[in-house]
Amino acid sequence: MAQGFGYEAFVGVGRESTWGTRVAPTVFQRIKEESMKLNQSQVTVPTLGHVSAFRSLPSRRFVDGGFKFDAGFNGMLGLLLADALGASSSVDAQVAATSAYTHTMTAKNDTPVGLSVQCSRDAAAIGTAYDYEGCMVESLTLRQGNEAFLECDVTFQGQEETKQTEATESFASFYGIDYTMFSLTLGGVVQNVKEFEVTISNTLATDRGLLGSRLRPEIGRGGLREVSGSMLVEFDAVTEYDLYRDLTESAIVATWAAPASSIESGHAYDLAITMSQSYVEGPDIGVKDHGPLMLPLDFKAISTVAGNDDISLILKNTDTAII
Repeated sequence: MAQGFGYEAFVGVGRESTWGTRVAPTVFQRIKEESMKLNQSQVTVPTLGHVSAFRSLPSRRFVDGGFKFDAGFNGMLGLLLADALGASSSVDAQVAATSAYTHTMTAKNDTPVGLSVQCSRDAAAIGTAYDYEGCMVESLTLRQGNEAFLECDVTFQGQEETKQTEATESFASFYGIDYTMFSLTLGGVVQNVKEFEVTISNTLATDRGLLGSRLRPEIGRGGLREVSGSMLVEFDAVTEYDLYRDLTESAIVATWAAPASSIESGHAYDLAITMSQSYVEGPDIGVKDHGPLMLPLDFKAISTVAGNDDISLILKNTDTAII
């Protein structure tokens, strides 16, 4: 074995047909960082008659962590968004007889079966890759800053780590989603936005340890899904602040639209996120310097009585389907 280097790292993801049963990765992504890990320990048991601990047993065993990457329209982003929203959340449709496909994602009650996540940390040098099985999306954050690609930050809860042969990677063609493509409306009004972030949080039932095994049973949901986020807009009118003062329900629509015909003539890459029932929370309108006044807005999206319409997404790219 030889010294491993981070510049050789990548992740790959495969969809399991049975939760916790490892599958080979089929979608690969170049990453900015990752933190997948195995959690376990030797638990000491106190006993009278000794000052030193001399009895112990192994703890429960599980995996968690995640990774960050600069998002492109094709490949990993669609897979993770669909899983964050629940089982079978994506409907894939070809646009006429073209290379363009739309993937309409709506939130669901049921969780997906699970993912196997492979982390290759220069496996050729250190001798192995590591796979993390039974992974479910705990949270997914999309973060758009100035002069930057859209960053995707995903965390998982899973069952087990195994050593595996490094998969032969095949990366999707990268058409980056960036700040120049971004636009946003709040309550139907176009906003001048400096920063934007949205997080899908799934409250997973992670503490399901059962007698007879050190491993988790299937995780599943443990509470409500929460969709929240923040934006920094120019404070050029009282309209947006009044949404907070009056606790007014407002729609937030964030869109990343690539240049026209970026897929082929008449068809362009596009990502649209709609949160049709959102509430602005606690903005700080204090003045701190001589420059342009900015208005930081936190928000939370909720569903209607129909349920599961707190967030929806439409992704247009060249992937024929989201696995």
